[in-house]
Amino acid sequence: MKFQSRFKLLLLVPCIAVLLFIQACGEEDAISKKEILVNNDWNMTEFEVEISVSLAGVPLPTKETLDLIAELDECDRDDLFDFMEDNTFIVKPNLNLCVDGDDEDEGNWFFSENETKFNLEIDDLEFEIGVDELDDDLEFNLNDLKIDQLTSSSFKLSKSDDVTTTYNGVEVTAKLSVNLTLKPE
Repeated sequence: MKFQSRFKLLLLVPCIAVLLFIQACGEEDAISKKEILVNNDWNMTEFEVEISVSLAGVPLPTKETLDLIAELDECDRDDLFDFMEDNTFIVKPNLNLCVDGDDEDEGNWFFSENETKFNLEIDDLEFEIGVDELDDDLEFNLNDLKIDQLTSSSFKLSKSDDVTTTYNGVEVTAKLSVNLTLKPE
């Protein structure tokens, strides 16, 4: 009987040690979204806006996708987003410098809705898409972006907004779907 008790005890001790080791490793591997964000400089690799329009409530059959990175000057395409621990960020030039000099943009960032949404606050950062036939530009901002993925290798965000304007006095509603991807440098 004593032999069986000692044998069971000898088996039990290593099992407990292995379980404690596994639990400790799991705790160390858990990195918060904020840590992932601030531990990297991020380059914007995708920034697309899909536009679908309805006129007086009737959807039009055309959809258009705009590649906003392609609209940037070559020297701005490799700029880096540096998110800081204090919830500020700067957009700083990378290797391709603009001839007229690159100013660093800065602002604030924060998570919302249990870290499922991401917000950027930067002065004068509002996007306008001009459509010749419309009376007003279509405007959108980068608040309440849905976090589709945030890992150490990719930061994917999306957002859909309805924007209303007029065309020759008729109400036009444009659905803007934004997809934004950043990759670590």
